[in-house]
Amino acid sequence: MRLLIMHGDLKTTTRWQVAFGARGHHVRRARSIDSAEQQLREDRFDLLLFDFLVDGQSCLSTALLAQFHQPHILSVLVSDRSPELQGDMYARLASLRCILGTETPMADLVAICEELVQTARKDRVTLPPRRKFAGSAKLAALEALYRGRKGAETDFDDRSLSAPL
Repeated sequence: MRLLIMHGDLKTTTRWQVAFGARGHHVRRARSIDSAEQQLREDRFDLLLFDFLVDGQSCLSTALLAQFHQPHILSVLVSDRSPELQGDMYARLASLRCILGTETPMADLVAICEELVQTARKDRVTLPPRRKFAGSAKLAALEALYRGRKGAETDFDDRSLSAPL
């Protein structure tokens, strides 16, 4: 998993970076809005782990930027701010999957984030391989008919020409 941590507290970001790194995840951290936005433009992430405010600035705009540049990204808000501030975050940020308090144990934080990303990867819609157009035999027959070719190989009878395509 590739994650970007956006938080203003150096001790917190270091603890998170060590915990996720110990599990083999690629971790980048940003301690300012500008740094986070630059990294989001330059690198691809699976998860944005962020606080509500960094240096007195709301991180919502940065999370929205992440969602715009990387539609697959998931967001997890970890904050000790009052729930009133967090109430409508789900409505504002489609990528937000979870709001946790800063007191969340490190092992739980890592497990929650891993499960969210793993589940999202499984849920991504994969298109089935493109199949041959079912009407291609009729199209080939029409082309042969109009070109006046004789003996064109077709797998239909004459009645299929009168049927709508």
